[in-house]
Amino acid sequence: MSGCEVDCGPCSGRKGKVTWVIKQGALLRHKLHIIDTLTGSSFNLTGYGVRAALRYNPLEKGSAVATLTGAVVSPATKGWLRVELGATDTRLLLDQGFFDVEIYKLDDPDVVYRVLQGRYRVDAEITD
Repeated sequence: MSGCEVDCGPCSGRKGKVTWVIKQGALLRHKLHIIDTLTGSSFNLTGYGVRAALRYNPLEKGSAVATLTGAVVSPATKGWLRVELGATDTRLLLDQGFFDVEIYKLDDPDVVYRVLQGRYRVDAEITD
């Protein structure tokens, strides 16, 4: 994000440390506008998929704590994507951890950009 080299790829345009507060037992939904870091304009997401995950430890391998559903928002040329995790899944989250959001070319699995990353913390649910 900040301090990009000549071709560091797209980003969400958010700079610095990002923290998501996840309300336990409620829908988590984020809509992100992806920016082409070279031009400063919307990144064309045509032909891209979206994936995102939560982990308690960023070095942890294997299954993620949770995998978010990701989608490109139509029209893809506007550079918007959405990631979400349903209330049933957020109810199972505890404490805090790390997340990232990636976009990838549907026809070339080697083209992957991490467009946002940061920490999350869970705001505990009181009502069942």
